[in-house]
This record gives sequence, C-alpha cells and structure tokens, in this order.
Amino acid sequence: MLIKNLLAHKKIALAISLIYSGLLLAVCLINLNDFPKVAVEKGDKIFHFLAYIVFTFLWYNTFSKLFSAKFWKVIFITIVFSIAFGIIIELLQGSLTTFRTADYHDVIANSLGVMMAGILIVSTRKRQVKKL
Repeated sequence: MLIKNLLAHKKIALAISLIYSGLLLAVCLINLNDFPKVAVEKGDKIFHFLAYIVFTFLWYNTFSKLFSAKFWKVIFITIVFSIAFGIIIELLQGSLTTFRTADYHDVIANSLGVMMAGILIVSTRKRQVKKL
C-alpha cells in the first residue's frame, strides 16, 4: 500500500523511475567478474527479462502521471522508450567497456520483459474498465 501511495505522486514516481534506471545502467556497465556467478542456466537473461518488466511498469506509471495523453499513447511511448533504453545500454556495453560485450540475446530478453509488462498493464486496464 505504501508503494502504491508513493507512486501516486508524479514527482516521487519520476524520482523512483530515474533511480531505478540509474541503478540498472550502473549494474549493466560495471565489471561483474568479481561477483559470484549465477548457477541458473541463462540466469542473466532471466535477470534482463525481470528487470525490464519492473523498468516498464515504473516508467508507465511515471509517463501516465506526467502526460495527459490517452492510455494507448502512454503505453506506446513507454514500450518504445523501454526497448530503446535496453538497446542503448547494450550499445554502451559494447563501446564503453572492455569487460562487457553487447549481446543481442540481452536485447531480446529486455524486449520480451517490456512486452510482458505491456501485456500485464493492458490486461489490468481491461479488467478495471469492465468493473466500471
């Protein structure tokens, strides 16, 4: 309930989205060789998928409060923004670091997370509309 109340305020929603984005960017650009390896096969892809579900939910919440646009326009903006962010991070990994590489599989995992969040947002919206 506290999180829902915090996300209701646009400045707080924006701050949370920016902080999460910054943390995600940092995690994706730092050297992870000193950290323990995940024992789950394709664990990094699962991380990408889940991280972008959260990323998309946060930015959808923020954009819906910042812009007085129709639902579908906000969804579209959120999805394009989220996928672009994931692609940019992969390009930065390939160009700014010597210890990370750009991986199109990560872009796919990111994009699938974005799409899953979009589906969940739309289905939640449809249920809310039916209740009215």
